[in-house]
Amino acid sequence: MAGSGNEDNAEMEHRRLVEAIGAAGDVAYAWDVRSGSLDWLAPVPDALGGQFAALHTADGFAARIFPEDATLRAEALARHLSGAGAYECEYRIRDDHDDPVWVHDRGIARRDAAGQPLSIAGVLRLTGARKAREAQLEYLANHDELTGHYNRARLKDSLEQALGFARRYGVPGAYMVIGIDKLGPINDAFGHEAADAVIVAVSRLLDRTLRNTDVIGRLGGDRFGVVLSHCPVADLTATADKILAAVRQARIEAPSAELHVTASIGGVAFHEHPPMVSEVMSRGDTALHQAKQQGRNCFALHQDSPAHREQRRHVVWMVEEVQAGLKDGRVLLAYQPVVDAISHAVDHYECLIRLRRRNGQYVPAASFIPFVEQSGLMRQVDRRALELAIEELSAHPSLRLAVNVSGHTTSDRSWLRMLNALVRGMP
Repeated sequence: MAGSGNEDNAEMEHRRLVEAIGAAGDVAYAWDVRSGSLDWLAPVPDALGGQFAALHTADGFAARIFPEDATLRAEALARHLSGAGAYECEYRIRDDHDDPVWVHDRGIARRDAAGQPLSIAGVLRLTGARKAREAQLEYLANHDELTGHYNRARLKDSLEQALGFARRYGVPGAYMVIGIDKLGPINDAFGHEAADAVIVAVSRLLDRTLRNTDVIGRLGGDRFGVVLSHCPVADLTATADKILAAVRQARIEAPSAELHVTASIGGVAFHEHPPMVSEVMSRGDTALHQAKQQGRNCFALHQDSPAHREQRRHVVWMVEEVQAGLKDGRVLLAYQPVVDAISHAVDHYECLIRLRRRNGQYVPAASFIPFVEQSGLMRQVDRRALELAIEELSAHPSLRLAVNVSGHTTSDRSWLRMLNALVRGMP
């Protein structure tokens, strides 16, 4: 009677273990290595299919494994059976519809007195959901979420490959920077959904206009970058003209309006001895800036003349000066009185941003603000102007000041929160 009770307890414990494995969505198996028989010790998950549960031989199961993964599993089994560690592997098997199902397989061999494997007890766990999450994270790490094109980092890698190809084989290539003209006013007038619709529409136009071999990426905001391999200068100009015409003629359906936009394009050509990737991207930005200065809705090809090289050096130097000035407290305000036309009394003061160089000379805004806007430092400069104005108002509460800020800054919610916080903190 006692023996029967022990057997009942063992059977109950076994059933509970099998139920627990099944509740976790896993399936346990026992594989007799010598006979090749395979027994399933828990209900097979629906994702694997009913026919899968009918497989009762190791060879039948192995036939379901994707050929690309079969070698990996065989190597993991061989290492374990030779005594070189635990058996653990991840691979794909075919379900009843020949679709791939990712599983994580982990087991341990039972051996005889001589150390020869008798059987393997293991557990299969479905890992498709995790694989999907990993694939999504990998996708987001390389792609722009809004358009689906490459992001800046991935585009930079593609450009590096194209430059390496040009250096090795002397094949001409090109890089373009495409900017959507006046997207800020569209955002202000119709909202960010309309601006996003424009960005997506332009990205689709690029897909249809460019070659399959051309690599498109979103650099951020209203700008795209394109890497064109096997592209001489004449083809670069023709491609830019096609893009400009496609954007100009497009009717973009936004949530609240039908919109028409234009684009500006800057291009850089490279051949046997191209510069480094950072220099090519910088030249593309400079060329785009030139296209916008020429009236927008046009293409500007970067010309590597001594004058252009000097201009680039000046831009880099000025941006570094502003960055150092923000850090050292050398970005300051000058106060210009605004006088009432009738009473001739000072109504208020307009705050004008200035940069004091290390030698004590003052640089007016017109000499550095265009470079600040081009480099993306405008929000930092606007923040500094706000801080200085609040400090002045705190010291002289009777003053009335007007602070000029860029349109992009006014739509920055963090800047508005900072404004509210500083104003609430005033005496």
